[in-house]
Amino acid sequence: MSLDRAVEMARDFHAYNKPLWPFVEADMRETLGALPFLKVSERGFIAATICNLPISKRWVIASEFLWWGDPYLIRDFRAWAKARGANEIRYSCPAGSRVEGFYQTIARPSEAVYSEFV
Repeated sequence: MSLDRAVEMARDFHAYNKPLWPFVEADMRETLGALPFLKVSERGFIAATICNLPISKRWVIASEFLWWGDPYLIRDFRAWAKARGANEIRYSCPAGSRVEGFYQTIARPSEAVYSEFV
């Protein structure tokens, strides 16, 4: 599957979740193409990054950036993160979404993020 398909599905993600940020196709394409992990299937995609925690550089964090459609892709992301030495794997979703229930089966809440839109 291609980057083009991931961008199409990212547009679907945006339309479904209705975040306040605008969907800019060129920016999405550039970002998804630059991330170190992008897996695309017929039914969805997952994109992620990995980095050292700036305040404790021996702690490696893999972060899911966007995940849409295919529930099985999370396995590939988790395996990728563990193979690269991640100490922590972070997941995100809209507050109150059904995905939170799934995340609670594989992870525990760590920090809540609150956004002030100005």
